[in-house]
Amino acid sequence: MEPTTTIRTELENFMKQNGLNITQFGLVADINPGTISGIVTGNRALSIHQLDRITATLGHSKGHFYKNYIEEFLSSTTPNIRRVRPLLYNCAELDMLDCIEQVVSLLMEKLTYADALFTIAEDFFLQGKFAASIILYESIAVGEKKQHSERLALCQYRIFMAKQGDDQEINYQAAIHFEDYVERLDDADQLDALKDLVNTYRSLRKWGKVNIFAKIMGDKAAIQCEINQQIKLKRRKKKKTSVNPPFVYWAYSYLLHAGVCEAQKRLQSSIGVYVHLR
Repeated sequence: MEPTTTIRTELENFMKQNGLNITQFGLVADINPGTISGIVTGNRALSIHQLDRITATLGHSKGHFYKNYIEEFLSSTTPNIRRVRPLLYNCAELDMLDCIEQVVSLLMEKLTYADALFTIAEDFFLQGKFAASIILYESIAVGEKKQHSERLALCQYRIFMAKQGDDQEINYQAAIHFEDYVERLDDADQLDALKDLVNTYRSLRKWGKVNIFAKIMGDKAAIQCEINQQIKLKRRKKKKTSVNPPFVYWAYSYLLHAGVCEAQKRLQSSIGVYVHLR
């Protein structure tokens, strides 16, 4: 495995300019001299940890060589998820989204990496690195598209939530896109997803949509209440549950319906006043 040409060239130039041999550079960079020798001769693979140490020793900021590493090393080899994982986390930390896109594109050529990428995407989502998580979720969703899988729906749920922000049009388009995937989610996830979907439409004052999905949420919550009662009576093993008890979603659906009625009354009253003034 030949390390990146750009990195090797800069490494050799740095040692020449500073009068350092391989052993001396290894001591400065805190890397085994044998490893440095292998990198210089092109006989050793380069890990991200080693690349970061070399980058710092050469006086560059972290991530300076990542694009070179991807283009000159990863693109010419079979990507190894263990080698690539720290690169993805570092790129997310540095907000190097273009590098994440390049790496994910290479990895998704092998569907066996989808599980590992989903785990990483979940980490990014929990850490609030939403832009980075969306890149991974969207790539996984493309691979799952023909499967109509539960994971496809979960990816779309995460994308919907990750896109929520100050731009109302983006929020609305994300909600519209997600509507088709709610029914594919696990029963426990459906209630939370419907709650989030309804809350988005409520914030956008899309009262028709609020009514529709509040009813769906209420109906599903009522069914879950019955199922949970049966499970409790039969003392079966507990299954995955929603964040809140189903009764909470059922009660919230009625509260939403009342809110919609109130909002529509205010709207009709405003229209009446406007017509009267004209």
